[in-house]
Formats: sequence, structure tokens, C-alpha cells
Amino acid sequence: DWTSCQLLTPAYYLQVIRQSNIEQELLIVDESMGMMELELGCHKLKIKKNQRTNFRITGIQDYYSVEAVVFFLQQMGNKEGNTDHYEDYVRTALLQHKQVVKEKDYRDMLGYMRGATDVVCRQVRNKFDREDCVQLEELLQERMKWDVDSGWEDINKDLECELPDPKEMVVSPNMLLIHKLGRYLMYDYNMGQLQAKETVMMVVNMLIQEGYTLNSLRLEY
Repeated sequence: DWTSCQLLTPAYYLQVIRQSNIEQELLIVDESMGMMELELGCHKLKIKKNQRTNFRITGIQDYYSVEAVVFFLQQMGNKEGNTDHYEDYVRTALLQHKQVVKEKDYRDMLGYMRGATDVVCRQVRNKFDREDCVQLEELLQERMKWDVDSGWEDINKDLECELPDPKEMVVSPNMLLIHKLGRYLMYDYNMGQLQAKETVMMVVNMLIQEGYTLNSLRLEY
């Protein structure tokens, strides 16, 4: 039953989207209230936009959502070898606040979702069921409890202080991100500490104004 979403697994969603994309029968019928209705050939499937698939995101312990995969395929097209529109796709995804398929992943996803690669793909976790998905969500929610976005004062303080030893105390991943960006600007672009700090603050402010957070930058992009 293509409509019984509660009984379906992340692997199922990815496979039906993949097969429909290969057959060029993937269409979005309706999007509302956090749901997405897909037309897959002669069938329709209604599903939550944030439902995880079993396609791993490189660098973090999470998986791309159904919405991310479908939006990516729509923007990149279905023609073989059509991989030169990635920057345009990223720009559009950011403007529309969509989860972005990372640069390290997009070629593999294109190949896999177009059927150009073998069924075995290194980023596709075949044994990833609904219980695994629930456990992963609980883990991410637990991390978010203490992973609070920094305000201006925290950003100033974080950049001025030496990064504490993670072995001695719990370090916020946001603090780590801020320090890494600051150090990157200082050592790779030869910026002074003040200039690096001002640049980091400008980037974070721009993200906040566009509706993004340090958490989303770290976890999704």
C-alpha cells in the first residue's frame, strides 16, 4: 500500500523515489502542513517532508530527508551527465530554506538516483528501519538541549578565549564551529584576530537574518 506511510521504512521511500526518477515519473502533487504528496507513476504517496531516507549525509550522523532528495532531483534534472548546475541548485535551496545535498554527496546521489551506479552505494544504509530512525531523532534532540545558538556576546567571548580542552569539559559544537572558522580566516587568509572576529560575526548575522542558525549550518550544510 503506497499510502500507508506509518508502516514504511526510510529505505522504501528512497527506493520508490529512485525508481520513479529513473522512469521519469516523479511529480509533486501537493505540499502543505509539513506534508508532501508525490505522484509516482500511477500511484500517489503522501509523506512528511522531514521523513528521513537511508542516504547518509557525509560528515554527520544523519540522513537526507525525502524533501531534500526530491528537491535536489527536481533542480538537477534527470539527464545523464547533468552535474554542472550544482551551484545554482545550492543557491536556490538556500533561498527556499531547503536541506542542501552536500558537495561531497551530490555526484553519488545523482548517479544512484538515476540508476547509473550499482544498487550497492556506500552512502545508502540498507538496514535502517523506523526504530533506528526514532533512536537517531532522540539522539539529535538530546544534543539540541545544550547546543544553543550563541548570541553576539558569546561569539565575542568565544573568539577571544582559547578553546577549552574537550577532555576537561563539555564544549558546545557551536563554539567549536566559531573557533574553526576564526582560525581558518586567521591562518589561511592571514587575517588579524579583530578582522577574523568581525568577519565571523558578519557571516553569523547574515545567516540569522536569512532564518538560519549555527545548528542548521553545522548539521545540514
